[in-house]
Amino acid sequence: TERLSECASCSGGTYQDDAGGTGCRACVPGSYCKPGAASPLPCEAGSYSGRTDLEDASQCTLAEKGYFATTGSTKPTPCSPGTFAATEGLSECDSCAPGSSGAGGAFCSKCGAGTYAANPGQGECIPCPHPLSSRGGGVTCSICKTGYYLQDVSAL
Repeated sequence: TERLSECASCSGGTYQDDAGGTGCRACVPGSYCKPGAASPLPCEAGSYSGRTDLEDASQCTLAEKGYFATTGSTKPTPCSPGTFAATEGLSECDSCAPGSSGAGGAFCSKCGAGTYAANPGQGECIPCPHPLSSRGGGVTCSICKTGYYLQDVSAL
C-alpha cells in the first residue's frame, strides 16, 4: 500500500519557516507564535518575555513601573538616573523635569531647598554654591541681600 503524507499546522507557541520542514520549532524569547506561524512575531514595545511558548501578544508581560521594554525585549530594562516610568507598559522612560531628580525608578523627587536641577533628566540635585541658595524645586540658585533669606514657599 502507498502511504500519503499530510501537512500539519504548527500549534501556537511554535513556528516553521522552512517549506520542507518536518517539525515545528519553539518560538524565540521576546516573541510569540500564533498557530500556523511561519515566523515569530516580536512582543510589542512596552512588553517582554523570556519564554519560548507564547501564542499571542497578550501573553507578553508588561514592563513594570520603573522599567521599560523595547519591541522584542526578553526582559525589562530599568530606567537610568534622571528618568522614570510612572506606569507599566512603557517603551521608554521619561526625563525628570527641571527642579527635580531621580535615581531611575517610578518617580522623580523635587529638589530640596538649597539645591537645584537646571536641566531635564538630572540624576541628582546639585548644592548651590555659597552664598547662593534656592527654594525647593529650584532650577537656579539666587542670592538675598544681608538681612534677608530665601523663603521656601513650598513649605508654607
